Amino acid sequence: LSSAPAPAPPPAPEKDEAEAAPARAPRIHALVLAGGQSRRMGEVNKLLLEIDGVPMVARIVEMLLASQVDEVLVVTGHQREQVEQALADYRVRCVHNPAYAEGLSTSLRAGIVALPEDIDGALVCLGDMPRVGVEHVNRLLAAFDPLEGRAICVPTYRGKPGQTPPAN
Repeated sequence: LSSAPAPAPPPAPEKDEAEAAPARAPRIHALVLAGGQSRRMGEVNKLLLEIDGVPMVARIVEMLLASQVDEVLVVTGHQREQVEQALADYRVRCVHNPAYAEGLSTSLRAGIVALPEDIDGALVCLGDMPRVGVEHVNRLLAAFDPLEGRAICVPTYRGKPGQTPPAN
């Protein structure tokens, strides 16, 4: 008797990488622009105004931390120390924009540069949006899908971009 090796099993059909890798939710960081001078408010920094006992910028951060974003990055500028103090109890990273007096675009630039390279997207928020809620943010995050051609998402209300529904 002779023994021959068993024939090798046929090769498994190849799967393309997208099919083989389990789908994962995109990693999205919130970028809160909180460096403005609140010039229209006079001497008052509107980000520090309290709403139900909580500074407005902290309300935005609380809402974002309760949403499905992975991390929150806050760009400070005007009254940096006071804004950072208002956020001291929250799990956020602050980045200071020394050029804040030159306008919002400089804070946006400072924030984008500070974001990690391995994220899939950024949700840009202003620090003075008290009527925006977790459900608004999560719906916007759910709409983000670069593979489906939705790499840039803009909130709308009744067909108008950037609008929010009236408070109830």
